Amino acid sequence: MNKIYLLSFYLFISINIFSQFDTNYVFLTKDKFALYPMGESAVSTFFFDETTPGGSVSSVDYHTRRFTSVGFGASFYRIGLSFTFELPITDIPELKKHKAFNFKGGYSYRKFYGELRLQTYSGVKEAITDPNIDTSITKIRTDIKITQYGANIYYFTSRKFSYDANFKNYNLQKKSAISPFINMGVNYYKIKGDFLLTDTIPENSESYVTQLSNISVRLIPSIAGTVVHKGLYFAAMAGVGVGFNKNFLGFNKLEKDYYGFIPVVEINTTAGYANKSFFVSLVYSIESVRVRYDESYLGTVNSLWNLKIGKKINIKYLGKVGKYL
Repeated sequence: MNKIYLLSFYLFISINIFSQFDTNYVFLTKDKFALYPMGESAVSTFFFDETTPGGSVSSVDYHTRRFTSVGFGASFYRIGLSFTFELPITDIPELKKHKAFNFKGGYSYRKFYGELRLQTYSGVKEAITDPNIDTSITKIRTDIKITQYGANIYYFTSRKFSYDANFKNYNLQKKSAISPFINMGVNYYKIKGDFLLTDTIPENSESYVTQLSNISVRLIPSIAGTVVHKGLYFAAMAGVGVGFNKNFLGFNKLEKDYYGFIPVVEINTTAGYANKSFFVSLVYSIESVRVRYDESYLGTVNSLWNLKIGKKINIKYLGKVGKYL
């Protein structure tokens, strides 16, 4: 079922219309299409730090299993799509049979790039650190489920930097360039299950958290740059901003809403080699948020890597259908 969802999302949102770039810096490959095998892996960590009345800090971390998959993709003048299949390997053997799904992709037009992020993880590895004990308490929690839905829009101020060329390999970045950009978006997290220091909090305590959801509207001033030398390139995008958020916490005896601002950090990097007929690229991205309520902190760290090796082929080989792709 995950494979069907993944294919549907790629077909729906990966339609690509090429931006109008400074052609001295960006070569448009509108006369070619690319085929490439790919591999990717994603993992998330959720943490909670609680300050006790005595001033000490107890913490709990939830690590999802690493979701690793391989597949292949194709990109054309207007359409890009890929198919991936989960590998039967895991860094947490006890969670091997539990479901995981991860998707990150988008649509570009002129100086804009819109991106959709979806991920769900069922089951986590829990690590509790208590200042009153010397070692952490770890165990597998199959009752906890983490879900994220996110949508972002990037607006680049310079036509010399191409997001499609550096991170999607649809086009070709010919020269080094830099561009400030604005990252705007909405993000939703939901974490469900009896959690948050469950081994140290009595069952009759009002602090026994059973559900957390967070929705935030984000504005992240950022900068992107790429260094190109004889086909070799390294590109990075980084931003630090703020999100206005609403947090819902469900306790065993009551429910509470918290409003506030959160710092948001996003970093994307890629390195590889590209020319008019061939490319290889490795992409790594990380997203981190931290939320405060009362004297406690909640946070998440999401990371994703993707490896592609592709060959660009003259679109005339597709016959009459080529001009419509």
